[in-house]
Amino acid sequence: MGELLARLRRRPAQTTLMLIASVLANILGLASSLYVIQVLNRYVSHGVDATLLTLTVGVGLAILFELGFRWSRMRLAAAVSGEPDHRAGIGAFGILTTAKLGALERMSSGDRREAISGLEQVESAYSAPNLTAMMDLPFALLYLGAIFLFSPPLALIVLIALCVVMVLGLVNQIALRPMTRKLTEHQAVGHGLIGTTTSTAESVRAFGAGDRLITDWAKNLSVVQGLRRRLARRQGGLQSLTQSIQGIMSAGVIAFGATLVVIGELDVGMMIGANLLAARAMQPVTRFAQLSEGLVKSRQAMERAKSLAELPVEPGEGAALRTYSGKLELRDLAYTAPGAPAPLFEDLNVVLEAGSVVALIGRNGAGKTTMARLIAGLVEPSRGQILADDVDLRQIVPAWWRRQIVYLPQEPTFINATIRANLKLLNPDLTDEALEAILERSGAARFVHETEKGLDTMVVNNGLSMARGERRRLAVARALASGGRLVLFDEPTEGMDEEGVRQIYETLVQLARAGRTIIVSSHDPQIIRGAQMLIDLDAKPKPEIRMLSKDAGATSQNWNAGARGGPPVKPKAAE
Repeated sequence: MGELLARLRRRPAQTTLMLIASVLANILGLASSLYVIQVLNRYVSHGVDATLLTLTVGVGLAILFELGFRWSRMRLAAAVSGEPDHRAGIGAFGILTTAKLGALERMSSGDRREAISGLEQVESAYSAPNLTAMMDLPFALLYLGAIFLFSPPLALIVLIALCVVMVLGLVNQIALRPMTRKLTEHQAVGHGLIGTTTSTAESVRAFGAGDRLITDWAKNLSVVQGLRRRLARRQGGLQSLTQSIQGIMSAGVIAFGATLVVIGELDVGMMIGANLLAARAMQPVTRFAQLSEGLVKSRQAMERAKSLAELPVEPGEGAALRTYSGKLELRDLAYTAPGAPAPLFEDLNVVLEAGSVVALIGRNGAGKTTMARLIAGLVEPSRGQILADDVDLRQIVPAWWRRQIVYLPQEPTFINATIRANLKLLNPDLTDEALEAILERSGAARFVHETEKGLDTMVVNNGLSMARGERRRLAVARALASGGRLVLFDEPTEGMDEEGVRQIYETLVQLARAGRTIIVSSHDPQIIRGAQMLIDLDAKPKPEIRMLSKDAGATSQNWNAGARGGPPVKPKAAE
């Protein structure tokens, strides 16, 4: 009920109108029962047609007004409930896009999906019909009070029935919690299996993983379906039981009321009217009991959404330098992966002046990709600072910093939008002419022009359906579109054909000649020879820094030689 009250408090004006409409609608709901009593006691006894006509017109008007109030209340409830659902949906998705990457990656993809999809259960549980049904619950006392005026013993019978149904509903909610929690956990497992079969379809077939996945799916599906059947049985049993209790209540009211009629303490009209009022009192209580499963699922969905909401997000405010020269300093930098027994690297101190060319080397897993992500501000160091033009990245607004970076990740992915939209994400003011020039520089122009719609071609499956070389060329174009002063290339030639490798060399030459600061992680000897400085991450825990040359010309000569397919230039020793 806490969520219900929170929603009502957010919109006090609409809530007040809903309460007024509820009061009026429920008071008018008494009219039909009073009509029956008056018809039996006055018209049947005296047979005056004018009395019947007056009573019928009156009850008809009461029913129409009740309908109007309930219809107005439903619209108000939709407004009260719709806003928090919309805000929660946008907020949860916003957290997925703005949460700090390190924290987000510690949450499994299945849990993230469940946290988002669970909001639909909250929306369903607190829909306008359910919201109005819960608001009707206190008015069961109104009908009970009317019965009490007719006969206290009959009111006691109804009160006992109402309490039994209410208790059954609350007990059912408690009993459903462990089952729904377990069901949610296994549904997350199922979503993970679906994600595996879709994102690794080639590996599943090439390495015969299908049988294993089918076995895992069958086991999990058996548990899920079993839990669903148990939940359905419990809810069905509760519904049958409440119907039986309602039937017993009606029989009790009629039976005891009949004895009161016989002894002259009650008339027939009041007895039947009391039975009708008892049914009206039972309706909201029964409805509340039937909402048990939805309310339990909603509560657990909100707990999952809360775990998502508690993730730290990237700051939306901070410093933004007027200009960025490309200078970068790593000061006492250290990083330890969550749960790792030892740091990936530590005590890294280096100053890169604008226009420096640095190669990150080391075996797979040495930390090259982590270093690139740290500099890009995607993950945070365990210790130390990263400074851009002597300003700590923690003080710089991330959105501005990403626009200063020409970033090529090792395994690039895209959003499912047009190629044009993907290229303009960091620089929305780029013209089509500028995009065409960038495509030519990156070597992606031929691929884009061969598609049916060119720049308007939709990227599907986040670009994973593209050939790896095409995807990487397009990723280079997206990186160049930022126009930043700091270049971060992670294994740029990995998986590229000879033409693609030459294109990467040419791109690096152009960036070096333009005075960009270049940090590239690679196993490619040609790229390594072109660097002025090496940071060897195989040296643990403190990386080894080696100067190869202070001559920027050697960099261009080596990469130019690679672009032409010629031999590399031997680097000069650092002075």
